[in-house]
Amino acid sequence: MFHRRALTRALIAAPALLALTTTALATAGPASAATGTRATPHLTARAATLELQAPAQTRPMTDDCYAGWSSALCGYGTVSLTLTGFSAFGGVPSCDPEDPGYSDSCEEPVASLVETTGTKVDVVVKCAGKVLPRVATVPVVTEPSHLVGPADVTGFTRVDADSARVRVAFTLPTPSAIGVCGNRATQLLSASVRNVTVGWAGAEGTSVPAGTYRLPGAHRVRL
Repeated sequence: MFHRRALTRALIAAPALLALTTTALATAGPASAATGTRATPHLTARAATLELQAPAQTRPMTDDCYAGWSSALCGYGTVSLTLTGFSAFGGVPSCDPEDPGYSDSCEEPVASLVETTGTKVDVVVKCAGKVLPRVATVPVVTEPSHLVGPADVTGFTRVDADSARVRVAFTLPTPSAIGVCGNRATQLLSASVRNVTVGWAGAEGTSVPAGTYRLPGAHRVRL
């Protein structure tokens, strides 16, 4: 898949990150009604942070930004969050033999972040030979990448028996994905990310429910 190759190549060549942090709280399950009924157990996303890296080449941008070590870096974002609520589903096993929660299968995922749609990137670009800038909104996908950190809830990402810290990433759109300049060179004037959406699913054989979390607000990419 194109965006998966772009993400992998971009992250391999990554310089130091420009970090934008958002602390947030969200739930993936229904709230209990005011009737005294018990809420269905679900996972909660806490302490979410977003790190944004601008494309290395913006004047003009290039579709080749991911093609090898010597090329310009594609812009990308990394989302880190803590999933909590696993105690209701047997807990996150520990890989420490001295821990009461130790399990021989601690390396096996209890749940994982998964490929998820919903994130949008708003860009303002200038097309070569044109006077007025153009505006576009491009949907992107958040997805696991071993280059930014683990997306699986295991004993290695465990914070405690109830929670784990995991990560996913997404790439910023290339000129062809933006698609407003045709064959003309595309100069990136500004970019911001909104509706950043992360999804997860329980591992096969577990009762951990699937869910999603959306970071609030819009987040500007510093060019």
